[in-house]
Amino acid sequence: MRHRYLWISIAILVASISPAQEAKHGVPPGVSRETPVPAGLAASEQRAASPTSLAPTSPAESGLRTAVLSLMIALRDQDASVREAAAEALGRMGPEARAAILALVQAVRDPDPFVRSMAARVLARMGAVAAPALAGLLQDRDPEVSRIAAEALRFLGPDAKAAIPALASALRYDKAAVRGAAAQALGRIGPEAKAAIPSLVEAARDPDPCVRGPAARVLVDLGAASAPGLAGLLRDENAEVRRIAAEALRHLGTDAAAAIPALTAALKDPNASVREAAAAALGRVGPEVTRAIPELADLARDGDAYVRSTAAQVLVGIGPDAVPALADVLGDPNPDVRELAARSLREIGTRVTGGPVESHAGAR
Repeated sequence: MRHRYLWISIAILVASISPAQEAKHGVPPGVSRETPVPAGLAASEQRAASPTSLAPTSPAESGLRTAVLSLMIALRDQDASVREAAAEALGRMGPEARAAILALVQAVRDPDPFVRSMAARVLARMGAVAAPALAGLLQDRDPEVSRIAAEALRFLGPDAKAAIPALASALRYDKAAVRGAAAQALGRIGPEAKAAIPSLVEAARDPDPCVRGPAARVLVDLGAASAPGLAGLLRDENAEVRRIAAEALRHLGTDAAAAIPALTAALKDPNASVREAAAAALGRVGPEVTRAIPELADLARDGDAYVRSTAAQVLVGIGPDAVPALADVLGDPNPDVRELAARSLREIGTRVTGGPVESHAGAR
C-alpha cells in the first residue's frame, strides 16, 4: 500500500542525518560541486540550480543542505513509495530544493508511474529554472516520459518560454499523446509562442483530432500572426482540416482580415461544412468583408440550406452595401432562396431605417 504521507517520515529522517552519515552514504551522482547544471540556463539560474548555492552559512542552512542531499539519495531507493515520497518532500521545500533538479529529471524516467508523475510536478513547481531540464525530456525514448514533461511545461505557463523550440519539435513526436500535450503547453506560454506558429500550422493537419484541435486553438490565441498560416490550411486536401482552419479564422475575428481572399475562395469549397464555416468567418472580419459581397450573394443560392442561411446572415450583417446583391437573389428560380433574400432585405431595412427595404424585384 502506497503511503501518501511518507514524506513526513523522510523529512524527520533527513533532519537527523549528520555530515558523517552523509559521507558514509555518499553524495548521489549529479550533486557534486563539479556537476554542471542543465544547459541553457541564465547565469543567475545556474547559480540557483547548482548545489553550490546550498553552501551552508548557518546551522539552519547546513541542515537544509543535508536534507536536500539526503532526499536526492532517497530518490534512488529500491522502494518506489520511498522514491515518490522523496520527490514530494523536495517539492515541499520549494525553491530551496533547486539543487535537486538533475536528480528529479532522472526521477521523471523512473519505472514507477507514480514516481514519474510526482517528480514532474515538483519540477513544474520550481518555475522557469526547471524549463530547460524538462525540455530535454521531450524527445525521450519513452513516450510517457515525454508526455509527462510536456504536461509539466504546460503547468509552468509563461515560465516555460525557454522550452518553445523543444515543444515545437515535440509536435512531430511519433506518439499523438505527446504531440497534443506539446501543443497545449505552447498554448499556455503566451505571445512568445509565436515562434512556433509554422510548427503549429503543421500540427493543425495532424491525423489525430486530439492534436489538430489543440493546435488550432493555440493558433487562435496567438492572434493575427496566425492568419496567414490558417489561410494556407484552407487549401489542404483534408476537408476536416479546411473546416478547422475556417473555424479558427472565425474565432480570430478582425485579426483574420489577411485571410479574406482565402476565405472568399473557400466559399466554393466542395464540402458544405467548409463553405459554411468560411462564410461565418467572413462575417467576423469587419468592414473589409464588403469585398466578398458577390461571392456571399452566390452562396445565398447554395444547395445546402445551412450554407444559404449563414451566407444570408453575413449579408444582413454587412447592411445596406449588400442590398443590391440580395435584390438580385430575389430573381432566383428556387422559392426557398427568394424567400431567404426577401427576409434578409426586410431585416436590413428594420435595422437601418426602422422599416423594410423596398425592392422592385418580385419575391415570387
